[in-house]
Amino acid sequence: MVKVFYLCSLRERAGKSFLSIGFIQKLKHTDKKFAYFKPIGVPKAAFSNKVDPDVEFILNTVYETDH
Repeated sequence: MVKVFYLCSLRERAGKSFLSIGFIQKLKHTDKKFAYFKPIGVPKAAFSNKVDPDVEFILNTVYETDH
């Protein structure tokens, strides 16, 4: 059975990315599969060739990649 957790708020900078990191860190220590998806973000043009800053932070923090 697929279970979905959708995190949202009524305003910006409410701590959604910070909370997501906590959930992902907790799930990394289980045998459950998980993924992070940010459906709305800042366009690449605003940050040259980089992705949304929140997504990049989560990739580097949780998944420990070299983006």
